[in-house]
Amino acid sequence: MLKENWRSIVYTLSLVLLVFLEFYALYLVSPSEGSQQMVDSADTAHFLYSNMMYIRGGLLAILVFMASGIFRKLKRYPKVLVTLGFLMYLGLFFMANFQLRADKMFLGQSSVQFLKPSDSVVPLDTEVLGVSIGNESKAYPLEYLAYHHKVSDQIGDASILATYCIWCRSGRVFNTKIDGKTENFRLVGMTQYNAVIEDESSESWWQQATGRAIAGKRKGQQLDEIPTSQMKLEDWIVKHPETLILQPDTSFAKQYAHYGRFVSRFGVDSTEYSSWKKRSWIIGIETNNEAAAFDFVSLIDERVLQEQVGGTPVVVTIQSDSTSFHAFSAAIDTLTLSFEFDNVSETLKDLETETSWNLAGEGISGVYAGRKLQPIQSYEEYWYSWKTFHPDTKKVGGLEERTE
Repeated sequence: MLKENWRSIVYTLSLVLLVFLEFYALYLVSPSEGSQQMVDSADTAHFLYSNMMYIRGGLLAILVFMASGIFRKLKRYPKVLVTLGFLMYLGLFFMANFQLRADKMFLGQSSVQFLKPSDSVVPLDTEVLGVSIGNESKAYPLEYLAYHHKVSDQIGDASILATYCIWCRSGRVFNTKIDGKTENFRLVGMTQYNAVIEDESSESWWQQATGRAIAGKRKGQQLDEIPTSQMKLEDWIVKHPETLILQPDTSFAKQYAHYGRFVSRFGVDSTEYSSWKKRSWIIGIETNNEAAAFDFVSLIDERVLQEQVGGTPVVVTIQSDSTSFHAFSAAIDTLTLSFEFDNVSETLKDLETETSWNLAGEGISGVYAGRKLQPIQSYEEYWYSWKTFHPDTKKVGGLEERTE
């Protein structure tokens, strides 16, 4: 029996293995709980993606050889099964490689257009990722980035990639020049609940939250990050009145409406929102190889939080819209300032000199009128995302009894 049907057995095993590998490669970079908890899955997934053409070719050669032997026989039943099995694989192949792949589900803009504030159609209350290099500034609405995940652009002499990960709500902008060459990137999927992108030249994979290569020839290399600010468009325009604003691609209106909801916080009232839960919002800061997470609930309630991070005194504040936030060094000259929030004037006042500061970090009255606090790079994202990539982070604010 085994001798008579060995071709069918080999055909079946080869087909099962081929289907398994096609979908296992996809599964490893899919947003499923099982795959995202596999810490070391990136190397395996990258190997499969890089070598799938050869694996597929070898297994298909075996399938064709086995099928040719089966079809030489006169029995109809095995022929029907072989044909149906192969047609099933073709359908699954199409789904895995042309429908379910991240870069097929989240397409890039067909036209990238920037306009001045006076000509822009983007609502002023839209949350944006703002970038300023030299005398040029641009704003990237998060609801567009939430669908596209990335936008390649040029600011001055810098080629950049603006990114946003909807799974961890992290926005980052990187310089795309690697080893002296400007790279193009495609979206691969995600690992550890964070988006992964692939450069065109080496096909190495890069983690969106850290800018670090996690698989491929460039593993261990780091993309140069470009400072960003995350706030409402109207606040960004106040700081940068000549900014250019990324406009929507009208062909993706439905996608923007759907994925734009991933930018909102689904309620920030303390009755709906808890500290230090998986999807609790935080403001993350890293200085001198030390990280701190500032609890969003506490920041909204208190309007100002302070902490030493990597030896730097940091003050974080948020505007009354509970959206636009700012982080500064609390050190000026030889002083380390401590702040309280004035709810009447919507300003900060330092206790050491009683100088009043606006929420852009500018001294508006008192000893340090006319001076500016040094901005510090800060990020808004989910607690579990920040904790994953900063396992030793400090926690600032929040209620510990609500900790997971």
